[in-house]
Amino acid sequence: MRPQRSAILAISFARFVHREETLTNRHILLRELLQAQQLTRSKLNAAIAEGKLICATGESRRGYSALDEARSNELYLLGKTQRVTQTLCRSNAAGSLEPQRIFRLSIREYVIREIEAERRTLAR
Repeated sequence: MRPQRSAILAISFARFVHREETLTNRHILLRELLQAQQLTRSKLNAAIAEGKLICATGESRRGYSALDEARSNELYLLGKTQRVTQTLCRSNAAGSLEPQRIFRLSIREYVIREIEAERRTLAR
């Protein structure tokens, strides 16, 4: 039983939409990652400035804990972005074969219809 053309096109369209959604999510994650990196840099500069200006350990600990929190958030976003990017690359590699398969099936379907029409013509 051969697959229906509309079903194949629907699956291809669904994969295309999914890929576009993944790209959009990746862009959002990259934007958040850049913001987290900027926050980490500013917390690092603040911690360095506090360490130079304030010798009291209680005050400098707050700055370092904020820096640690910013770094952990940045590392979390970096890992998430890398996972999404790897998944997208794998799906692109697999998805590049899909149009070829659809094209071959379309040609096959066309040739079969032409052969059947020729047979009907010769049978008359």
